[in-house]
Amino acid sequence: MSYDFTSSPLPVLLGLGAAVLGMALLLVRIALSDLRRRVIPNTDVAALVLAGVVFCFLAVPQELAFRIAGAVLSLTAGLLLSIGAARVLGKEALGMGDVKLFAAATLWVGPHNLAWILVISSASALAAVFFGVHRPDAHIPFGLYLCPAIALFAGIELWRAVP
Repeated sequence: MSYDFTSSPLPVLLGLGAAVLGMALLLVRIALSDLRRRVIPNTDVAALVLAGVVFCFLAVPQELAFRIAGAVLSLTAGLLLSIGAARVLGKEALGMGDVKLFAAATLWVGPHNLAWILVISSASALAAVFFGVHRPDAHIPFGLYLCPAIALFAGIELWRAVP
């Protein structure tokens, strides 16, 4: 169940529009930063989290606590995966920026869409390696592939929330 837009839709729609515009700009900035410098800035992820909380509060307020808990769980799982993979491989396999970005996405898309985001972004990154965009032994800027998948599913969530 989403917000009742019949009582006073304009402020809510303006707030949703600002949150979504902020999300889109942040995702572009994050993708470009990861491509160019191999870094996902913490400030951008924090802003994405803040905009995601606003989005949840306005679009799906009944899911806010669920999505925050999902973000904490996905952050924890990502940290454990990153640490475990680094120990097994002897080098960083999943950057902390990617882990934080994935957790922040939970606020926008909900925990139920995270598997799809992971599948789409992983398949895109593997296709990029297959077609020679990245060398198989090189560092792959995974945030570059996470951002479009996050945007796609955030758009779907917005479409579901607004009548």
